[in-house]
Amino acid sequence: MIFKSEEFRKDKYKFYIALKILEDKNAYIYSNEKDFAIMQMNEKMPIWIWTKDNIDSNCVQEIIKTLTLYYDVHSKITCKKEFYDLLLKNNININEQASFEMGTLFCEKTTKPKNVTGTMELAKTTDLDILSKYWYDDYIEMESDNYSLEQAKNDMKNMINEGNFYILKNQNGKIVSMARYNCIGDVASINKVYTPKEERRKGYCSNLIYNLSNMLLSKGIIPMLYTDYNYIPSNKSYMNVGYVKAGVLVSFYLKEV
Repeated sequence: MIFKSEEFRKDKYKFYIALKILEDKNAYIYSNEKDFAIMQMNEKMPIWIWTKDNIDSNCVQEIIKTLTLYYDVHSKITCKKEFYDLLLKNNININEQASFEMGTLFCEKTTKPKNVTGTMELAKTTDLDILSKYWYDDYIEMESDNYSLEQAKNDMKNMINEGNFYILKNQNGKIVSMARYNCIGDVASINKVYTPKEERRKGYCSNLIYNLSNMLLSKGIIPMLYTDYNYIPSNKSYMNVGYVKAGVLVSFYLKEV
């Protein structure tokens, strides 16, 4: 199968979401079993397109035809930047103004931070109030204002109960950074990373990611994360502890004809 090929395995870190889709027995998958795979968990979810490097023009046309005939034009599509550039060259109706790039990082060996401070702990329900506030602040800062503190509390309660949400406390016992992970096979996606504004630039995020990554690596699990390469402060925190770039993905929408 294409998903066991060497070509796909070398991209599995940046296609973590695709791995998640493949776990769903009801997912929609279209592939020629050699060069590409179009994946969607259900018709309301984003479409992920994996392509091998240097894919030929015939495959590009087949993918375009398949998207046009069988997929909703309102769905978000994510693919390698290299394939996105090929679509542009083929004059596909892409809403370029709504497209955005997403970088990927992964870590196979950590680098110890210059200043090792703070203690990592598994989040508990007693941390709910402060973590809900952090999650609310993060959502408003990064997403939009269409979110309430009550929703944040419900979401955070569920995340804590999953048992994979971690915090970093400073020497005074204050929670100064948080992050969680989700695992599929031997790959873990680190997400929900947040440090309150007043505690930034103190090395707390780097220390939490360093400790969390070491924990995962000790279990034979490779940590990865999605990020904005243009947001230098957070990327510096990750790369300072051993994360390296795995490539750029682009998410976009097709224009309605």
